[in-house]
Amino acid sequence: MDLGKWGGVLLLLLLFALAACKQQGSPFLLDSRQYHRDVEQWRSQRIARLRAPDGWLSYTGSGRLKKGSYHVGSAPTNDVVLPAGPEQLGILEIGTDGAA
Repeated sequence: MDLGKWGGVLLLLLLFALAACKQQGSPFLLDSRQYHRDVEQWRSQRIARLRAPDGWLSYTGSGRLKKGSYHVGSAPTNDVVLPAGPEQLGILEIGTDGAA
C-alpha cells in the first residue's frame, strides 16, 4: 500500500473523527467546571461525614486518656467504644509519660 496515495484519505478520516469528538453533546467530553463542582461537593460531604457526631473526627481531642489499660472495640462494654469495626480491637496501654 502506497502511503502517499492513501495519506490524504487517512488524514481526512482523522480530521472527521476529531471533529466528531468536539461536538457539544458528546457524552465523552467532561466539562471541567462541572468536574470541579462535583469534586468540591464530594469534599464537602466527606468533611461533613468526618465531623458528624458518629464520624471519625469526633474522637479526636474528645478527652485525654490517663495512665492505664483501655479495651478498644465496637462492643459497648469496651472502655473506648468505636462506631464500627471488630467488637474487641485490642488493648491500649498508656504509660506514665502519656505514650501509648
